[in-house]
Amino acid sequence: MSLTVQTSDDICHICLSKITFPVRLNCSHKFCKPCIQECWKERILRKFEPACPDCWSQIDEQIKSSVLPNNILEKHQEFQRQKRVDRDPNLHWCPAINCDQFVYCAPDTNAGKTKATCDCGYEFCISCHEAWHSNKCFKNKTSWIRRIYKNKKIKRCPKCKTNIQKITGCNHMTCSVCLHQFCWSCGGDYHPSHYSTFSLCSLEGENRTDLLLMMLLLPLVLFFFPFTILFAIRKILKEWMDFYCYDSISFIIAFCIALPLGFLMQAFYPQVMLFLFTTWVRFHINKCKFRY
Repeated sequence: MSLTVQTSDDICHICLSKITFPVRLNCSHKFCKPCIQECWKERILRKFEPACPDCWSQIDEQIKSSVLPNNILEKHQEFQRQKRVDRDPNLHWCPAINCDQFVYCAPDTNAGKTKATCDCGYEFCISCHEAWHSNKCFKNKTSWIRRIYKNKKIKRCPKCKTNIQKITGCNHMTCSVCLHQFCWSCGGDYHPSHYSTFSLCSLEGENRTDLLLMMLLLPLVLFFFPFTILFAIRKILKEWMDFYCYDSISFIIAFCIALPLGFLMQAFYPQVMLFLFTTWVRFHINKCKFRY
């Protein structure tokens, strides 16, 4: 009887089964073709670049063409085109309805010029991306942009400054251009504990119920905790008295240790808890300011 041992190279790390219809990527990792196809399809529909699920290395265009169906490949190429335009400050999308073209404005010829004409014939202002308005743009452009951002729920990526519109979902955002992860509520960098119970961002994030429950229970915990400590000290003293009922020296030693501890708890506990609580609140309020 012979035993067949499968190595890690024979196992697809997506379906965790033996590889069927193997596809070798340019990073030498292998996967099942249906598995890697579904994986990349999901990433492309979310406007992310296809990558190796093991090492996240970029994929050659030839491999993409051999794995992805034509409709998904065309969608991916369109997303790549959109990213190139969004990253280039000299390229401007035409705001006309049903027009997906862009206009190039060279830096040397763009000084003092805000009018652009698309190949479709639409004329617009490259400063505010509205229909051409006789070269008189808004005087207070910053406040106007802030008002538009607020009404349409648009914010900029803290890293690449790409405009991002939130329609639904949680506050954990991932920029489709630079892949930067940040919090929609405060604009800070995202980390696994960002929406923890002790974060004010949780009010609009993922653990709202836990945070509200903690806000209700926290005053009760702060109020009863000193009494719990004193009750524990009383119980310890009683046990010492019962055990060392004939040893007065041991009882005096235990009493001298417990009594100062009780006074310290009563004297400094409220101030320490108040300081920690106010520091926590101030830290999160300062962090939760909107950042452009």
